[in-house]
Amino acid sequence: MARHLSFEWFYLSRTQGQRSSPAGATWGDYDRDGFLDLFVSGYAKFDPDNPPLAGKGGVPPGFCQFRGVTVMCGPRGLPGESDHLFHNNGNGTFTDVSVKAGVSDPRGYYALAPVFVDVDNDGWLDCWSPTTPC
Repeated sequence: MARHLSFEWFYLSRTQGQRSSPAGATWGDYDRDGFLDLFVSGYAKFDPDNPPLAGKGGVPPGFCQFRGVTVMCGPRGLPGESDHLFHNNGNGTFTDVSVKAGVSDPRGYYALAPVFVDVDNDGWLDCWSPTTPC
């Protein structure tokens, strides 16, 4: 019998109380235990009730304009989101090991499309993202 796992892409950040929007995810067996683990790159925190507005909350006037038209102010004006590495426990559950593995991105850089690949040809999968090391 196949199990269906789902992850909600927009989730409530446990620490900030804001919605966050991951920009990508990749599956790979980073610890070579035979189970696929999941890395989710964080992009930006977004609170739809308090969107960034030009001239308010530290966002400079005119910052959210394109050719003189006011537009969505993001990701500029939005704080970055941390990244998450979920270890596959082998029983249909996952554990967030981001901090333990050193890939949580506490500075909250905008991360995009991560990938597991053996970059240095040492036989171990490396996690790579264009904007932040994972």
